[in-house]
Amino acid sequence: MKILLINPPAYRKVEEYDLPTWQHLGIGRLSSYIKQFGHQVTLIDAKLQCLEISDIVNLIKKINPEIIGLTAMTIDLKNAYALAKKIKEINKEIIIVIGGCHATVMPLKTLIEEPCIDYLVFGEGERTFKELLDVLENNLPFESLKKIKGLCFRNNSKVIQNEIRDWDLKVEELPIPDWQLSQYATHYKLETARGCPFQCTHCMRVLGQSVRNFPIEKILLEFESILKKKDFLTMEIVDETFTLNSKRINNLLDGMINLGVGKKIKWYCSTRANLVTKELLVKMKRAGCYMVCFGVESGNPRVIKNNKKNINLKEVEKAVKLVRYSGMKSFLSFILGHPDETLSEMIDSINFATKVNPDIVAIGTMVPYPGTEIAEIVKKGEGNYKLLSRDWTEYNRQFSHVLELNDISKTDMDRVQMLGTLKLYLYNLRLLELMKFAYDYRRQSIHFFRELFTSKKGITKPKVSFLKLAKMILVDDLFKMEGK
Repeated sequence: MKILLINPPAYRKVEEYDLPTWQHLGIGRLSSYIKQFGHQVTLIDAKLQCLEISDIVNLIKKINPEIIGLTAMTIDLKNAYALAKKIKEINKEIIIVIGGCHATVMPLKTLIEEPCIDYLVFGEGERTFKELLDVLENNLPFESLKKIKGLCFRNNSKVIQNEIRDWDLKVEELPIPDWQLSQYATHYKLETARGCPFQCTHCMRVLGQSVRNFPIEKILLEFESILKKKDFLTMEIVDETFTLNSKRINNLLDGMINLGVGKKIKWYCSTRANLVTKELLVKMKRAGCYMVCFGVESGNPRVIKNNKKNINLKEVEKAVKLVRYSGMKSFLSFILGHPDETLSEMIDSINFATKVNPDIVAIGTMVPYPGTEIAEIVKKGEGNYKLLSRDWTEYNRQFSHVLELNDISKTDMDRVQMLGTLKLYLYNLRLLELMKFAYDYRRQSIHFFRELFTSKKGITKPKVSFLKLAKMILVDDLFKMEGK
């Protein structure tokens, strides 16, 4: 069958994820999988290719596909819906299928919200999509649809959701992703494992709770193909916890070093602070790693415990020092607005980040993404939360207007976010880096300040004056850690 897979354009173009330098991994992986069964597949990554919906419409007319598959994060759902409407205007016979994180968590609601979408794939999509293609290509009886696990579809006016598909895909059977659009990319995404065994309350674990490792031989083959095909400037290994199995990773790193990966590609990864050692980090550096990212989420022990992060701050401090020793950069991320969090506890995060002094820090605000424990807490009216919006276009940790605490407004949290970033650079005398940061993120900064000082419907006024907040964060005891 003639299939077109599309990553729709971003709803707003502010962050690097809205204008990426990498091709969407999901559609690349799905394309290579279904091509094995004789299907003709074309990819459109509107974000990477800087395309608008009108551009995509023109391409669809030229390609004339039988089936179009859409993927969308929660924040981009509105554009996916708009594109679905345009597709049906072009040709109502084109079959539209949607998948992705949001569709996985809210299959019935998503299909009900947009009647132009014919089918929805929830969960891990490769096998489900392939089985749907089998039914459509062979004109099998309508009843055959009911046998496909992980599928949601229409039956006249009703929407039917089938049984959930287990995580039964053997990842070793997956071919190397189809990097059809590599000419547009300077950055590469690579996965060596799927799934996350941890329980963080803000995360939905879209690839399952159990970890399934790709064979090292297959990963090295992908590296070989990358090295032959194009000189990518940087790469991200997208595993949720790259160093989870140290023995396996050591073997993988040995293979990468033997291939000379580090001589051509500089890559980074994410892991946990309690899963790194000096020896492992030194070897990662030799294999080409230049940065290690840690999700800390809070600088307050009580908040970390309630977040189910299962790490302690001493481990984070040690990990940052080890990363620095190995000659790499450290990236720490924090979230403001955990359940029942106080302003003092938020400032603990700022002080901890300033004390540890990572090379890069990302401070976001809590968003109740569908499928997370946080979303359930908000739904129950717990956590001292006040929901401000159900507009999916607001679901973004850096620029959201979705959630606040009853005694700490969203505006207050945004100001803590801004002052905290400023404090990290000022107190560590990193003035040149601050100037570079301001330049590199000028688009995001302009948007942030516009949002911060513009009245927006549903946003409550600050509960703490800006001057008082600035004094609390920038002047008061730098290393004050309440509750310790």
